[in-house]
Amino acid sequence: GNVGIGMTTPTGKLIIRGAGTTNGLTLQTQNSSGTQMVTILDNGNVGLGTTAPVSKLDVVGAANDSALHITQGDLTLNGGNTVPWTRGSKIRFFSRNDTNHAIYYAGSTNSLHFDSYAQMYFNQGFYTPGNVGIGNMAPSQRLVVEGNCIVNGKFSGGIKGTYGPVSSPGSVNYNSYTVSFGTTFSTAPYVMVTARTAGGSPGLLVVNLQSIGTSSFVIRVSDNDYGRAGVSGVVDWVAIGI
Repeated sequence: GNVGIGMTTPTGKLIIRGAGTTNGLTLQTQNSSGTQMVTILDNGNVGLGTTAPVSKLDVVGAANDSALHITQGDLTLNGGNTVPWTRGSKIRFFSRNDTNHAIYYAGSTNSLHFDSYAQMYFNQGFYTPGNVGIGNMAPSQRLVVEGNCIVNGKFSGGIKGTYGPVSSPGSVNYNSYTVSFGTTFSTAPYVMVTARTAGGSPGLLVVNLQSIGTSSFVIRVSDNDYGRAGVSGVVDWVAIGI
């Protein structure tokens, strides 16, 4: 039959009714040394390694030990279906009274936020198919950094493209072309151009930068021996934002 502790009409095999003291002890297990292992309070809080759990599940492990281990399973955090909803459940990190570090999913913008004023390290790499913002809550590009940035080592990135065909003018000194970035920089970027000679009279296609704007740049095209008409090719370019 059913067993009831603290009640006379148990509806299950074992029902334990608390004393109604909120923080009072309802159920506790101990090891062979008498150390408390699992504690359930009257308010429903469960403690593992603590006799005074302050949340629905409060786990206290040993220093440098794994307090929670999951094998072949997921840890799912469901922030609920409140509307409007901007933040889901958080993974919060704190030390002493500092609670300003958390990871949370914002459903309204479909983005994962690292909400912290502390330094962050990704020693083993970081991958995401979406945009990343540092100091920016709504990055419009693959990486948007608000503030200064220091890169120790090589930097590979920016925008690159090919423009052409372009050609030398022959008897005229040069031809000018305007090349669009396809996007707009906040300030004029650094631009590097190189020319690939495709055909025409013997000679070398020479390309010089004339001006650089936030959405385009102007190149001047000539050959290495003015007067040789028909030297043509394409221009490869790379733009790196400042």
